[in-house]
Amino acid sequence: MDITGASFQDATENPLWVGLQGGYAIFLSDHISVEPGLRYNFSLNEDFTDEGIFEFRIGFALFF
Repeated sequence: MDITGASFQDATENPLWVGLQGGYAIFLSDHISVEPGLRYNFSLNEDFTDEGIFEFRIGFALFF
């Protein structure tokens, strides 16, 4: 869970989202993993968007 946002100079309102993400690490070897995940961003501002956003993410990690 996190909060994501941006700040614009001279703006009356700045975008702000609360995000929830879950995923799983799949180890290809002792030192490499692929990490797929699903994320939902809930907007806290009606001026920017009044709908939530689903994202599919994939990450890679190297362990030394």
